Amino acid sequence: MKLKTKPTLRSRKRYIVFRIESDGSLVYENVRNAIYDSAARWIGENEMGDAEVHIVRNLWDGRTKTGFIRCTPKYVDDVKTSLALIHQIGDARVLIHTLRVSGTIKSAREKAGLKNGS
Repeated sequence: MKLKTKPTLRSRKRYIVFRIESDGSLVYENVRNAIYDSAARWIGENEMGDAEVHIVRNLWDGRTKTGFIRCTPKYVDDVKTSLALIHQIGDARVLIHTLRVSGTIKSAREKAGLKNGS
């Protein structure tokens, strides 16, 4: 039997929608590693646990190069800054744009203009 956490004890979440501009195709694992490395350098390894940075794998779209990052509201600006500091993923030069920040995945998709299936 799985015990549920009371709503008052759960941490709040924000979803950051981002799009990557690059010349070539990108592999999810390389994108994930670049984002985590940049966040760890900018936020610091001690505060990464408080920030609860998590890239939602199911929502990564390799065709449009868009994805979602979940974090706590306090660290949204720090995560956005760490995304802006990424200039290269693998051999490809990249530019990462933050499209939207939202409290739910559904509203983030709607506000960013993404289809429900992407």
